[in-house]
Amino acid sequence: MEEKERKMNKEKLIDEISGRVGIAKKEVGNIINTAIRVIKDTLSKGEKVTLLDFGTFTPESSTKISRKIITIAYLVKENIIKPGDIFTVKYKNRNYSTTVTEV
Repeated sequence: MEEKERKMNKEKLIDEISGRVGIAKKEVGNIINTAIRVIKDTLSKGEKVTLLDFGTFTPESSTKISRKIITIAYLVKENIIKPGDIFTVKYKNRNYSTTVTEV
């Protein structure tokens, strides 16, 4: 039996949190969106964000990843890679893979 890859996106995260804590999905969505904005705003000020037991976000990692995304968009635009191709980026000794979608 083939196992399907399980992925968590923001919508599924909101559903899961809402179910676990009994708060309306709309409210959980507002909280998640606010948390993401706070993290982005903090990084844009050049400050580091550390979430205990989760990870650390740094302005450097955010900038490097943004540059890699821009590079991927360019490669798709120039037909060097095509939507559906799997693209892997190595960052800090970890591989991050994604299937390229249309830009």
